[in-house]
Amino acid sequence: CTLTCTTFDTLPAAGTKGSAFNRGTFNGVFHDHFVTAGIPLFAAISAANQSVASATITTVVTGTVDFDTGSAFNAGTGAWTPQTPGYYLVGGAVAWGGGTGALRLLIYKNGVLYREGQSYMAGGQGISFTTPVYLNGTTDYVQMAAAQYSGGNQDILAGGNTCFHGTFLRS
Repeated sequence: CTLTCTTFDTLPAAGTKGSAFNRGTFNGVFHDHFVTAGIPLFAAISAANQSVASATITTVVTGTVDFDTGSAFNAGTGAWTPQTPGYYLVGGAVAWGGGTGALRLLIYKNGVLYREGQSYMAGGQGISFTTPVYLNGTTDYVQMAAAQYSGGNQDILAGGNTCFHGTFLRS
């Protein structure tokens, strides 16, 4: 299983419909809400491997910001606090360096577990998860965390396969 997160060199101009993009191994088409001016949207990737002890929930460090249209992502804390109230789609992916055992990818809202995805790795794999969430546009924030249950330390791998992202859906 290979996980690939989309990164963008530049976003299409506002109002552009059906703009094709191709980056790495991901191909797709921008739809209206992705290219409308003022829509909160961000993506960040991991810049360095991160060691995680077995059975320990750890905030995933995604300190390299690909884009952040509302300047709402804090690379130091991993929190995204968009300033437009509404429904958002948030999620991410984590690539693990090795091991065998259960995996969890967790989305926190205001410091409290909101939703999670679970999987099982055998020899180094990844997990991805996306969920809708309502954010109030002032104080609500989301963060991504991960856990593994291999019985020993495992690395979250750096690069575009470990990412955190979010986009506005509707008010």
